[in-house]
Amino acid sequence: MKQLKETKRSYKNAFEQLTRLRNTMVQVQESATLAKTDLADAFSQAQSMAPGIDGPSNPDDQLDDQEAFDQLEVQRVMQTDPDSLAFFHAQKTRKANKTQNMSNIMQIKKNKRFT
Repeated sequence: MKQLKETKRSYKNAFEQLTRLRNTMVQVQESATLAKTDLADAFSQAQSMAPGIDGPSNPDDQLDDQEAFDQLEVQRVMQTDPDSLAFFHAQKTRKANKTQNMSNIMQIKKNKRFT
């Protein structure tokens, strides 16, 4: 009985410690999320103040259709999940490289047929 009571007491202490740690973890995660949001907002402000980084440096400059579409895509990604912007750019670059490589391969095959 003594051993059972001691085991229950140690379990209760461990459970209370686990609960405290979980609460602390939730607070840290909320702080991290808030810090990420603040960082993204600060970056967006800095980017809007620096001309030529993510848009035309001169307000009289007009974006062509592809540039406007790319800018809208970036804005959409930033609004939905700012952390995924690097992944979005990497994925877009990978697709462009794949398309370019396929076009080069097709050109080589076409050249081989005519020689």
